[in-house]
Formats: sequence, structure tokens, C-alpha cells
Amino acid sequence: MATSRNQPCPCGSGKKFKRCCGVIGKALASEGTPTNGTVAASVSMIKPASSHPRTFTLESGVKISAPDSLELLTPYVLQEQLDWFEDEIGFVRHFIQPGMNAVDIGANYGSYTFSIAQQNNHLGKVWAFEPTTDVMKHLEYSKQLNLANNVELIACALSDHCGQAELSLENNPEFNRLATTTDDPTKSKNGITESVSLRTLDDFFESISIQSVDFVKLDAEGEEVKIIHGGNAFFEKYSPLVMYERVHAGKVNEGLIAAFATIGYSSYCLIQGLNVLVPLDPEHKHDGFLLNLFACKDDYALQLEEKGLLIRDISAHCEMPDNMQDYLAEYYNTSTIAPILANQWAQLSESDLEQVNNILAFYNVAQDTSLSALIRYKALLTAKIKAHESITHNPTYSDLSTYARIATEFGERRQALEATQVAFQRFNDTRTVTIEKPLLAAAAHYDSINPGERSAEWLISSIIEAGEKLRHWSSYYTGDSAMQNLVFLRDTGFWSSEMQRRIVLIEQRYLARRQA
Repeated sequence: MATSRNQPCPCGSGKKFKRCCGVIGKALASEGTPTNGTVAASVSMIKPASSHPRTFTLESGVKISAPDSLELLTPYVLQEQLDWFEDEIGFVRHFIQPGMNAVDIGANYGSYTFSIAQQNNHLGKVWAFEPTTDVMKHLEYSKQLNLANNVELIACALSDHCGQAELSLENNPEFNRLATTTDDPTKSKNGITESVSLRTLDDFFESISIQSVDFVKLDAEGEEVKIIHGGNAFFEKYSPLVMYERVHAGKVNEGLIAAFATIGYSSYCLIQGLNVLVPLDPEHKHDGFLLNLFACKDDYALQLEEKGLLIRDISAHCEMPDNMQDYLAEYYNTSTIAPILANQWAQLSESDLEQVNNILAFYNVAQDTSLSALIRYKALLTAKIKAHESITHNPTYSDLSTYARIATEFGERRQALEATQVAFQRFNDTRTVTIEKPLLAAAAHYDSINPGERSAEWLISSIIEAGEKLRHWSSYYTGDSAMQNLVFLRDTGFWSSEMQRRIVLIEQRYLARRQA
């Protein structure tokens, strides 16, 4: 049961809903209007959970059909973020060029399928494999909505043999999987299965005439190794870049990493802040937030390196630019907060100022896309190391914010989250915020927000918002535990449109449920 306009707002502000979160929902309604029978991905259009289809428009303009239910992951995330939550989808969009051919194995509702179709300018082909009947109906509708005639939808599962199998159906179809002979007869939490056709990659691509495949997204909930075994000729002939799940069922998929190595495919991980792939270090302990890896053969790795998309050897020597002062000046010339606090920062000791200036200069080198990927990577790594040194002893709010930002962009999400938590705990204990040094906002979009005379609120809001985004992939998982922080962000006025959408989604899904 939704909250009525005259009831107290469930967020705890003490105001009536119509004067509080209801205002946000009303404002969001004006952000986009439905066209041609479709609905923009705005929380203002949320309906009660149902099995009816609804069209969600991503920020890129791609349209995705999915069930109209906040109890399902995909519809929730697409409304919250106007995109899929994985960092890797941004790299895939960057990588795909007009005319490229791609394969999406485990297409689900098509966030990758139709994003790729858009990026290749409908000049290349996309083969999307999805065995679930209900999901396939949504894919067929999305194909019409996006005028994606270059997408071929294949209603089958892939494995190491052809035939038939039982597909265990879960509440969220992202987790549907092929049942095995050792499974409980009920096969799934719901006890629901669907008979599906099985094919192999080799069988399918031997039946059609195609010269090249540039990219494969492989997400088959535990069937990936078998798919590789059934696609040896495919992977040898086409040598595509593959994106695959690093984590399955809560564990690192070591067997899949090894399976790719066996066929000559080296694995890489994404440096999110650079949109560059680097070799996977088996000795490095990545945190659980790293969900996906990429793999390719050496011949393709060389091509990607020449395009600035991949680094084959991160230990290779390179020289930093000799105009580091120019990169530092860029920070002071473009920062919205530097002019406000310049006089205060001028009182810093020479050593403190030199330390933070080095971090900022190296960080800005990493942002210079005219430089090689290796130089940018080394610069970001140096900035991260120096920023980490700054938080090891009595870190300031500025130190913690800067480190959180750089660690996030370097792919060390757990460490970034911990930095925001330390800063937030200090704020809870003291209720005061000081900006002692030049800094980077923990949340990148705050760079463009001029805090005026409210620098302290700007900083703590940035830290809280970054923490909210870092602690899980979506508020779908965190639920109403985020409400207190979101209300704080609302009250400061320093918050992104995504945080505004989150507060309404939480009210719709969780708090209204309690009042039912």
C-alpha cells in the first residue's frame, strides 16, 4: 500500500509525504514523458508489482522491456541507475565500434544486447542466446522498440553438447541455470523448471556464414566451462574479446579462468577510471566487488593495446610527462572548491602541500586521454599509492575523500568504501567537517557542483553519496537501511538525481510494504 499524500513521510523527516518525498516523485515525473507508448525509466512512473511488461529507457536511449515489478533486480536497477549496474558495460560501449559482430550468451533482458546493437550503429550483427521463454518475449519486444534488425535472438541454452535440458527458474531470471543430474528433483527454489534446447557454439556458428566475431559476453550461471568446451573451434577461429563472470555462487570461478588459459586466452580486469584492461594478477587478492573479467588471445591483445584499450605489461617502463606543474595547475583552474578555500590552503606547511599536490598532479595525468594507456595507468597507480600513504596516520577529511575517489577509479572498491566509512564515522562522532587540504570529491559528479559558502556540507555529502554507491551494486540489495543517509543528502541539497530516485524507490518498495 503506497503512502497517501497526507500521511507522515516514511523517511522520518516529520513532514507530510506530499511535502517531502512526494515532492521528489512529482519533480521526477517532469524529467521524461512517455513517447510511442513507452515509459521513461523514471521512478515517477512506478506501478504496483505485476507481471505486466514495461519499457525502461536507459540514459543512452536504449529501450529495455522487463516486468513492471520492483521485486525483480533488472526493473529496479534500470529505474535507479538508468543503466545496468556493472562498470564493465561502460567499457563494452567504449570498445564496440560500428560494424563489429558480437555474441551475448545469457542475454537476460538485453541491457548488453541492445547497448551493443546501438554502439555498432546497427552495422554489425549481435547474436543473443536466451533460453527462458518469458524473458525471450521481452527481448523480442525490445528488438522492435530499438529497431534492432541487426539482433538475432536464439531461444536456446549453450553447453558442450546438443540436445534438451531442464532450466531451473528463479525469481530473478539473471540466476536461472541448467539443472544437473545431482540436483534435487524440485530443481530450483521455486520448484519450477522449463525444458530448453541445447546447442554448442561450434554447432551454431558452423551452420551460418560469418567472417568475424569481435566480442562475446559469457554469463551462463555455471555452464561457462562447458560452453568453452563446446566452442573450441569458435574461439580458435574468431579470437574475440570475451567478458565473463569472475564470481559464481559467491566464489571466484578459478575453473573458468583456467579453462580460458587452456585455450590460450589470457585474463584481464578493468581499471574503471581509465576504461583500460590490465592483466589479471593471480597473486593479487581482489575484493568481491570485481564481478567480471575479460579474456583474449595475444594477437587480439596486441590490437587492443594499439588502440589504447589494454595494457599487456604493466611493469613496462615509461616516462611521466615533464610538465607536471601544468597538470597540477589544471586542478586549481578547474576545481569548483579551490577558489573558495585557496587562502586557507595557503597556510599549509610546505611538506603537506607538496604531498597533496603530487597526488593531484599524477591523478590529472591519468585523466589525459592523449597519453598512452601505460602512462595513465602508472600515473593513477602512483596517485593511489601516495593517497594511501596520506591516510595511514591521522588522515583528514580531505585525505579520506581523495583516497576514496582514486581507489574507486583504480578498482579497489572495498578500500574506497572503508575510507568513506572512516570519514562518516568521524562526522557522526563530531558533527563537524573541515577541509584542511586540496582534495578530490569522493563522488566524481561533485566536481561540477559549486558549493558556494557550504563547502563542509558539499564534502560530507560527497563522501556519504560515494559510500552509498560503493557499499553495494544497488539499493535493491541494501533496502531501507540507506534511508537515513539519503534523507541527509536530500536535506543538504547536494545529491544526484540517482540518489533522488533511490529514496522514492525505497519508499515504494520497502516502507510502503511495512504499512500494508
